Amino acid sequence: GTEQKAGDRKFWEFLSTTALGFRGDGKPSKTRTCICALMGADPQNELKGIKIDELIGKSCKVMLEVKMKKDGDKKNAAIKYSSL
Repeated sequence: GTEQKAGDRKFWEFLSTTALGFRGDGKPSKTRTCICALMGADPQNELKGIKIDELIGKSCKVMLEVKMKKDGDKKNAAIKYSSL
């Protein structure tokens, strides 16, 4: 029932609550990148005392890519997060 602003879209992403570190290739995890984008922080810096309540209602930019699901349907997949 809420109208979106021009150029804004809602995108829901389910992320691991425990993957706050770095991947095997040294890049930050998807969860870490998303949280840092919401907080306006550098994902390479140490994350200290993340409080979920501080993330509620925050927004960030998400670059999406269309991917195919196993059943052949298309879906949006987040490939990059950045601060507003």
